[in-house]
Amino acid sequence: TRRYLTVVPGIFLDRTITSNLVPDRGDGRRGSTPFPDAGKRAVTHVAMQERLRGYTLLSCRLETGRTHQIRIHLSEAGHPVCGDKVYCKKP
Repeated sequence: TRRYLTVVPGIFLDRTITSNLVPDRGDGRRGSTPFPDAGKRAVTHVAMQERLRGYTLLSCRLETGRTHQIRIHLSEAGHPVCGDKVYCKKP
């Protein structure tokens, strides 16, 4: 079992994130695609471990192991990993 802890901004509720990841989403970075026949399936099970002031400590269990999977899934869910400079939304 591959399980990782991470901190994200805001309140994040338990969920399973499933998407198809591609090596280039159009901007030179890895990411999800809306096309069901493209990319490789990626599944991340996310559970809240602790609520912090303005942040949430998460446990992420990988069902698959794609490159940058946790960072991509959390960023696309609107909660980028704290300190991540690649998969974060720029203001």
